[in-house]
Amino acid sequence: LYGILVTPKVASIFFMQTCTKCLTLKDKTEFSTGKTMCKPCNVKAVTETNRTERGLLLKIYNNQVGTCKRTGRHLPTYTREELIEWAYLNQFKSLYDDWVDSDYSKWKSPSVDRINNLESYSLSNIQLVTWRANLDNLRLQNISGEFLNSKSKSVIQMTLDGDFIATHL
Repeated sequence: LYGILVTPKVASIFFMQTCTKCLTLKDKTEFSTGKTMCKPCNVKAVTETNRTERGLLLKIYNNQVGTCKRTGRHLPTYTREELIEWAYLNQFKSLYDDWVDSDYSKWKSPSVDRINNLESYSLSNIQLVTWRANLDNLRLQNISGEFLNSKSKSVIQMTLDGDFIATHL
């Protein structure tokens, strides 16, 4: 079989694509499979969406669903729209405005924290906090032993002679 001679102009048809956002002709490796927007433009678009009030709340809800599926817990007992309504009744706008004023500091990002981490997400078991407060709450509950995820194990401390000292959760 004889090879086919491919000129640069012909090759560009097969290996190049124009981004629908920045309108730049780029190599196809700059695009995710099936996408018409290049990867940098897509990241920017997703970031812009996640920085809107509704986009952030949808991201929070989707993260909750993903966490429940990953950990084998029951899915949230509320819908996306119910979470959005609940958030606005619970000072979401104030937390959101503080986050925007902080130039989108990750520590000040609004977050939904479960009050009791042993229970699933329900409107009676969640509170609005900053991302920093949510992380601090989880750390405190892990240290105190109030919440251990399925991968956590207690540690038994022994002397070198095999005598029991203590159990750490």
